[in-house]
Amino acid sequence: TLKGIDNFIKGMTDTKYWLACDKDKPFAFLVTSLVKKPEDELSKWCVAEGTTITLDMLIGEEEYLGKKLSDSIIKEFLSSQFS
Repeated sequence: TLKGIDNFIKGMTDTKYWLACDKDKPFAFLVTSLVKKPEDELSKWCVAEGTTITLDMLIGEEEYLGKKLSDSIIKEFLSSQFS
């Protein structure tokens, strides 16, 4: 992960790192990357046309766990960043 973040800072990767915040308090961490078709191993699960991304998310603040926030965070994130 640290090497990936270093490559992101240097502009050497398609991976992007995001923070979800509640007002000014970060509580979740998201990671996206482009699936490079057809050479990427993940391509076998993708439709042939269009752009495909990966999305990983974790909620890092204990007080936000168990609140059923994942669905709404993912929907809001995708609509705001990948409409």
